[in-house]
Amino acid sequence: MVNAGCLDIGWTGWVPQVIAVAVLLVQGVIMWVLWSLKKEFVRKDDCTKCSTEMITMMQELQCSRSKYVRKDECTATSAGLTGRVASMQSELDKLPSSESWAAMQVAIEEVRGSNRVLLAKIEGQSEVLKKIEHPLQLLMEYHIKGNER
Repeated sequence: MVNAGCLDIGWTGWVPQVIAVAVLLVQGVIMWVLWSLKKEFVRKDDCTKCSTEMITMMQELQCSRSKYVRKDECTATSAGLTGRVASMQSELDKLPSSESWAAMQVAIEEVRGSNRVLLAKIEGQSEVLKKIEHPLQLLMEYHIKGNER
């Protein structure tokens, strides 16, 4: 006859250890799958940017080094580059010149100077108001209380 208490001790001793090892293995497999996904897939923005750069680079290489390139392909690539250069030039023309930039800096300094002058005048007015405020306060107290002194 088998003792039931002896079987319970055996099961409770090695079952938690087997479950812990199984959970550890499952977690390891999940981490490996996640790591593999990270290494296999690329964000769409990165892929499109890289692919467009590669396409333009390949077209430029074909136009410059190949003997058997069609003339319209080279013309299309050079026309695209010419358009890009023209748009950049028009954007640069919109920027202020160095003379106008210097004039703006002088105007800004003049405004700063006038702000300092106004600040000094306002501080001076504050001092004058403080000088007037005290005697006025004394007069108000005298008239409110009357001639009690």
